[in-house]
Amino acid sequence: MAERADLVSPPAAADEQLSVLRRRIDAANEEILRAIERRGALVLRIGRVKRKLGAAAVDPQREVEMLARVAALVRGPFPRADIQKIFQAIVLASRALQAPGERD
Repeated sequence: MAERADLVSPPAAADEQLSVLRRRIDAANEEILRAIERRGALVLRIGRVKRKLGAAAVDPQREVEMLARVAALVRGPFPRADIQKIFQAIVLASRALQAPGERD
């Protein structure tokens, strides 16, 4: 019985497919990094404004609301809890950016 061409890929074709997919992952990683960098720049600006206003650097209610909003936006394939952990790590790093003298 002959094998169907759409079910079996030659190893070279599979290797090329893997290479293409990995390049797409690399591009996605770069997009994520650039988005985090843009977010960090905004965090620094917010920190300066908060200092001018005499406001607390950390707003726990805002963080809770932001994390809930992000969780509501999750469409997959990652579980909501994993995305929340990633954003919690971003929030912690953002707090460090807002620390007095950190990057001003």
